[in-house]
Amino acid sequence: MSSKLTQDADALKQMLHSKGRHHLDVIARGNNLTIFSGSKEAPEPRMRLTRLADGQYGVSLQANSGHWDPDGENAADAIAELDAVAKMYPGADLT
Repeated sequence: MSSKLTQDADALKQMLHSKGRHHLDVIARGNNLTIFSGSKEAPEPRMRLTRLADGQYGVSLQANSGHWDPDGENAADAIAELDAVAKMYPGADLT
């Protein structure tokens, strides 16, 4: 895992917790940062940020099927969630 992704995961977790979102945590895996609630043993994914080649992040929400949906039925929710995360994590380019 890249050190930049690890740094981003730590920063995102700190930012979420600083905003009172103590029920959320972040897992870095591959090129993804997954925001989840619950325990690490039984995580409930809420949002996935995928690091893109240019250093930006794409956002996906989990669809009812369990697959990650970057722009389908959950697009409006993803945009709202992305706006909320961007406000909490101003150092990231989440466009």
